[in-house]
Amino acid sequence: MKDMNQHTGYAAVEFDEASQKHVMDWSMQLKSSDLVTANINGKIKGGNVTEKLHLTIFYGFDEDNLDQSNLVALITKLDIPTVNIVGIGMFPAKEFDCNVLYFSVSDESGKLQSAFERLKGFPHFANHQNINFKPHITIAYVTKDFNPNLLSNEYPRQLKVKQIVHHSCR
Repeated sequence: MKDMNQHTGYAAVEFDEASQKHVMDWSMQLKSSDLVTANINGKIKGGNVTEKLHLTIFYGFDEDNLDQSNLVALITKLDIPTVNIVGIGMFPAKEFDCNVLYFSVSDESGKLQSAFERLKGFPHFANHQNINFKPHITIAYVTKDFNPNLLSNEYPRQLKVKQIVHHSCR
């Protein structure tokens, strides 16, 4: 659980418009009855999240102690031209009492893992880090009984990277 006094940030891969549109079109097969949303601090969260399609490389920067110019310099040098999709999966989202539907991502080149390791060198909150970095792209928050095997396997196999960005959040 995030400490409300922590000013956190993250680095994410964002995709080009054509890649994002392909994923959004594919996700339209999800029915509204499959999706879960919640009102968290006055904001509706969850549901189909493909309109903000991204792959988080690192979450949990300590924004109050972060040298943003050094971070941006590193992010600018990261060379990740495409991301390969290898499947669909789900994991539980306890804060929403549902599951997260996601695309599994292949990192055969090791570029995503290497970026994660390099970004870990910046000030961050350890409580946000998983032991194993597993790159994925969140598609939607779905009911616990949702069956991903009913989805078409006509999802994109490769997404073109537009940019890698740093976001700060409170």
